[in-house]
Amino acid sequence: MVNINQSISGALPEANVAANVNPMQLWVFFGSMLWFLGIAVLLIFGLVSLRRIKDR
Repeated sequence: MVNINQSISGALPEANVAANVNPMQLWVFFGSMLWFLGIAVLLIFGLVSLRRIKDR
């Protein structure tokens, strides 16, 4: 496994930290943040609804 990892890593170019960010990475990042926000909203809505039902 180590030999395969080294051969693949050796074939890939070095990462350039100073290079510009890929625009697709930005879309994926903001899309995932929106998705997590939606999960949080639905979770809060579910908990509030559950509490309202139990209070009856």
